[in-house]
Amino acid sequence: MSASKIGLLTATAAVAVLAAFPAIAQSGSVDPAAAAQPANPENPGVTAQNSGDIVVTARGRQESLKDVPVSVSAVSGETLQKLNVQSTNQLTAYVPSVHFSDTAPNYFGGRLQNRPIIIRGLNLANSFGVSAAALVFLDGAPVLGSELAPGLDYERIEVLRGPQSVQFGRSTMAGAINYVTKDIGNSWHGNFEASYGSYDSKSLIASVSGPLTDALKVGLSGSTISNDGYYKNGIAGSERLGARNTRSIAGRIQWEPTSRLKIKGYINYFENDDGPPATAQLSASADNCSLGGTRLYYCGAFPNYKSLGLYTNTNLPASATGFIFNSFTNPGGRFDSKLGSQRKAALGHVIGTWDVTDGIRLSSLTAYEWDASLSANNGKLKPDAPTDGYNHYFFSASFLSKSFSQEFRLSSMGQHRFRWTAGASYNYGESDQQFRVDSQLNPTAANPNPAEALFDTGVQFDKSKAYGIFGGAYYDLFEPLTISVEARYQWDKRTGVPQFLYPSAACAAYSSLSECRDANTLTHTFGSFSPRAAINYKITPELTAYVSASRGNRPGGFNLRLPAYINNAAVIADLVRQIGPVNLAYKEERLTNYEIGLKGSALDRRLNFAVDFYYGDLTNQQILNNAFIAAINNSLQVTSNVGKTQIYGVEAEGSLRLNHMITLTGDFSWNHNEIKKYLCTACVIYTGQTNSSIGRALSGSPEYSGSIALDATDDLGQTGWKWFGHVDYAYTGKISADNLVYISDETLNARNVVNLRAGVSRDHLTLEAFVTNLTNDRGYESSTTGQDYAANRFTAFSFNLPQPRIFGARAQYKF
Repeated sequence: MSASKIGLLTATAAVAVLAAFPAIAQSGSVDPAAAAQPANPENPGVTAQNSGDIVVTARGRQESLKDVPVSVSAVSGETLQKLNVQSTNQLTAYVPSVHFSDTAPNYFGGRLQNRPIIIRGLNLANSFGVSAAALVFLDGAPVLGSELAPGLDYERIEVLRGPQSVQFGRSTMAGAINYVTKDIGNSWHGNFEASYGSYDSKSLIASVSGPLTDALKVGLSGSTISNDGYYKNGIAGSERLGARNTRSIAGRIQWEPTSRLKIKGYINYFENDDGPPATAQLSASADNCSLGGTRLYYCGAFPNYKSLGLYTNTNLPASATGFIFNSFTNPGGRFDSKLGSQRKAALGHVIGTWDVTDGIRLSSLTAYEWDASLSANNGKLKPDAPTDGYNHYFFSASFLSKSFSQEFRLSSMGQHRFRWTAGASYNYGESDQQFRVDSQLNPTAANPNPAEALFDTGVQFDKSKAYGIFGGAYYDLFEPLTISVEARYQWDKRTGVPQFLYPSAACAAYSSLSECRDANTLTHTFGSFSPRAAINYKITPELTAYVSASRGNRPGGFNLRLPAYINNAAVIADLVRQIGPVNLAYKEERLTNYEIGLKGSALDRRLNFAVDFYYGDLTNQQILNNAFIAAINNSLQVTSNVGKTQIYGVEAEGSLRLNHMITLTGDFSWNHNEIKKYLCTACVIYTGQTNSSIGRALSGSPEYSGSIALDATDDLGQTGWKWFGHVDYAYTGKISADNLVYISDETLNARNVVNLRAGVSRDHLTLEAFVTNLTNDRGYESSTTGQDYAANRFTAFSFNLPQPRIFGARAQYKF
């Protein structure tokens, strides 16, 4: 075990399991009315949870939830602002068992919708959009686009680990991240914040809210956040790599015409405008070892980015512009014709709660989301040379997510011995994508600019209509012992429209390509039952133990390349020979999960902690294989339920208030997973076997991770000012880099990131200086394997670079 890992474990133990919630914790049940939690009046930076109470507020009535038998973390809005957390990626450094890449996989780059949220190491095939294993929510409403804009309207962000299908429905087999918006107060409040740092990093965020009448309240907020790029492009005259720009505006409304009725509305529009990503590539020509097959693979430590170099040719030919930007997400020139990643999104929801009687509440949640993006890049990340397989390889990747959801929930109120909830939900989701390529193939010294080749996958439509019914019963068998039983049954009707990469052959009998697609549209309804049962026992009024069992499902889907060849006997025979039986529709995955945990407080509630152990079996695992088919001289991607993975681990977090000045917080996670069953057709050329992945771990997230932080504050003499300081250390363990065939032992190095903040505050004003990534750790954040368009081979490793060290200052004014 490395010194960094030992140090982290020791520090974690020193904070007595370091297991409290940095803000508040809440059960997996998402009651739309359970919105704002008041801060501790003695310390505005500490929420009620840090005083030992885990509380949500529903129409002024507080309910303690610290004994809820769910593995959950949450970070308060105060903490988000203090740490300057502006993305889900930054959030994951401070909660256990969650990993989320800041950049899309492969050459797509940017903050696109196809980035998977990895919880407890479950990095699974096709895990985004309507097929995600974990999903982001806003006040309980699904957000298929993975992430929300930064802002000051969030009361907290909750991170729930393990199956959450009972409460959230689809796409939460591994867990959920729920952003909870604030209630609007009874007086006018404003918050204005500005910062500036290295690499021309700028942010300006503002929020104002208050009452128009006794019953009607409104709020408005906006933000702009940008930088000019963290890394220099190796191609002279090109812009820096990794530049980003985000603009957002949001509005809120809250109406309480009576003491029993409350309606909240929220709407947000945001844009991302990112330059070409900072991506380094290890060429397939560096492959240096034999694993038993006919083709070499890469073995050994990965070179750093300076050795590899950062090269992105941004000189986009005019002939390529008209083709790659003619995307289905770009009607009328919605996006600019430039390299980089662009995104525009709008979402909103309305929450209504009505106390039908003193003991029964009816709630409604209606939500809509629209999220479009276009990423254009040069897939060739090396300088041009006459021996390159491609002179250029410019492409665009387009994604569109749309969703509409409606939920009705009826719940009992009050702290009775028997409590219950029941409801029904409807969710419509759509995840569409298209890829377009302009390439020059096989240049030579005599012909350095061969004819361009144009390639269009067509638009792949993937839609889902999910209907669900759910309910839960909670019974205090006797005073310290509570039994909980919850369940959801869901019907998920999926519709898939094939891409048809080769329409001339597949659609010859039809008058048009659209007629061909309509005739071959696939539909299937998947039914799933998701139960959860738990027992929690109050050992003392301040200490609760629990045990739970749950099951979650990830939606099935379609092999949208197969309809073009389903009647081609030679193609199907070759697929069956390599993969086994193949179907147009593949089944839902299923995760059966068991947890045992301990939550509580001690030392007069100065110590708060939570720790849990989990074990799970993932069955019917969806495995994506590329099979080369001789009859068409090309590969087909096929997903089949031929995998099984076992997971288990430990999660802990906590806080310890040493005295009136100093507080320690921290978290730790150990997430182990092991592939028990797997079929890998691509492994054959490297290992000679299809089962060489068995016994290895899934890639993309660390087995060990954690953080520890120290906060200190006190009066600055008799001046009326307060000083404060913050230091945190985040450890991300080694990550398996092989996401292609799971046959390599190569890993990304562990990362050690230290952040410092210090400043003064008085009344409404706060001034702060900060350093992020103090030691300038530039270890790769994530990696992927894919095509090397210079060597014209498939085993290139591409690495996403992190944010380097940044010095800056920030000012905040509140009223």
